[in-house]
Amino acid sequence: MVLDALKSAVDNDRLPFRELLVAAFLSGSIFLFHFRVMAFYGVLVIVGILHLGLQAWRCRRIKSWGMALGVLGILTVLTVLPAFWRAFMWYVTRASTTPVVRAQQQVMQEVYFALSWSAIPYLLAPRWLIGVGVACAIVVIARRSRVLDQIFWVVFLSLLGLTYHLGIPWLNISNLSGILIMFYLPLAVVIGDTLGWLLGHPRLPRVLRSSGMAVIAFFVCLNGAYARATGVESSRYFLANEDLEAMLWIKENVPTDAVFAVNTYFWMPSAPHGADGGYWIPYFAERQTTAGVMINHLGPSEYLEMVIQRSQQVKRLESGDATALHELRATGVTHIYVGALHPFCGGWTLAGSVASNGCTGFSVRPGRRGDFCHRPSFPIS
Repeated sequence: MVLDALKSAVDNDRLPFRELLVAAFLSGSIFLFHFRVMAFYGVLVIVGILHLGLQAWRCRRIKSWGMALGVLGILTVLTVLPAFWRAFMWYVTRASTTPVVRAQQQVMQEVYFALSWSAIPYLLAPRWLIGVGVACAIVVIARRSRVLDQIFWVVFLSLLGLTYHLGIPWLNISNLSGILIMFYLPLAVVIGDTLGWLLGHPRLPRVLRSSGMAVIAFFVCLNGAYARATGVESSRYFLANEDLEAMLWIKENVPTDAVFAVNTYFWMPSAPHGADGGYWIPYFAERQTTAGVMINHLGPSEYLEMVIQRSQQVKRLESGDATALHELRATGVTHIYVGALHPFCGGWTLAGSVASNGCTGFSVRPGRRGDFCHRPSFPIS
């Protein structure tokens, strides 16, 4: 829509205010959806805008292009200004003051930003499909197809994912893993464009030209639908019915200011993640946990520091460090919760620590009776 509005301004040598207004609202809605997605979208739009600017220069209508671009930019900023200012200030604050200590920054780069080649098929597409996409991209470049901007988009996004090498926090918008997930879009576009060009070739029989694309689309969609329907990652499902029953008991019997220590997994130094059903306590039992919630990073830096500190103490307790139990008490943790299922990161972590520290009357599954004589949670004070 943005490029159509700018193209209309260049072709007709006038400002299409209605189209520019709609394009600004749609662009602003992407920012309101997720500012990081807006960064990805912005790279694509900039590529198209520069291409249109080159065309406008050649036909001597650069003034119309510039005025339309200015109006579009102003309308977009006005659309998102309140949310944009708050998001920008949050981003600046997080870029300048991070709870991750300097000694952990190298670990963070290795865990969050670094990417192994073996992870690319998992994040993007099967190897054979990546090969087809590369071949089609070569054809698109050779033909100078109208979807050539998709190739530039891939290049610029890849560079964006590598900016962490510069050591400038402001440029660390996303890691390469998050960007690779987006590449299914240009991959589909370049493959579709190349197939359309091949099936439209005049040397092909008319039957293939008329029905070939439909047949290919059917089998491609069938393969994708099967992969989506059967591609279940069992590690994502770590909440059991027994956990739901236990959380109902917690909600009705445990004080509202209780804080639960839960099995924890650090997927990066500043991002603890619950490893069993206890991670869902804030949502089903309305009580706090040491791992926090799924949007920890949106909270104040002091809160995130507290979550990281408590989660680190939990990891020490899991490894058998008895002093961590006293430190957890000191930070306000009142209970320990062990889920009904094995933590996806492996082992009965907190369960072993509970037994070794003399806590009794405990089971990982709640009792069948309503009084929950064998509780999956118990006080540590």
